[in-house]
Amino acid sequence: MDEDKSADIELLRDALDHIVRVAASARVPTRRLDWIIKRARMALRGKRWTHDSLPLPNRYTDERIRDLKKDFRAIVGAYESGDEAALERAITAAKDRTLPTSEPESEQDT
Repeated sequence: MDEDKSADIELLRDALDHIVRVAASARVPTRRLDWIIKRARMALRGKRWTHDSLPLPNRYTDERIRDLKKDFRAIVGAYESGDEAALERAITAAKDRTLPTSEPESEQDT
């Protein structure tokens, strides 16, 4: 029974190592692949995953790009129309969405 368990563990270690190698050899590195590599290496070292030790990668990147494109189109449209009030509103709306905001401190930080 212990031999079977050892073989299973070795098989899983080999699979994790393979995942690390494949993800690391990707032509286009991404945050998600970097996270997968780090997570697999943690498992190979016998460390349990926690959100604090390795937070999940940001998922809002695509939404952020869509918002930026929308803001860009609104600003250009307002500029081309010559409507200064609309241009001012479009710029203000874009700034409000893109400027960093301070995040409230978590209970752990205090």
